[in-house]
Amino acid sequence: MEKTKIKEQIEQQLLLKGTLELRLIFIEFKENGGTQGEAKKILDELMELYKEDEIKHDTILDLADYVYGWCVPPKRIW
Repeated sequence: MEKTKIKEQIEQQLLLKGTLELRLIFIEFKENGGTQGEAKKILDELMELYKEDEIKHDTILDLADYVYGWCVPPKRIW
């Protein structure tokens, strides 16, 4: 799955899905050869895009915990 498609998928589902459900998008991304660096870039772009929208921004920050590894080991993606 390419970077643009992942970003679009997260944007479309940001308010519709919970963080754990959005996490599955990045798990699929990793399983298809996506790297942690690419995932971090996607999240950085989304954080910048939604910096004025507190709810979306907070959801992206929560999602970043799984990508960056700032969560309990079983929930880490990388």
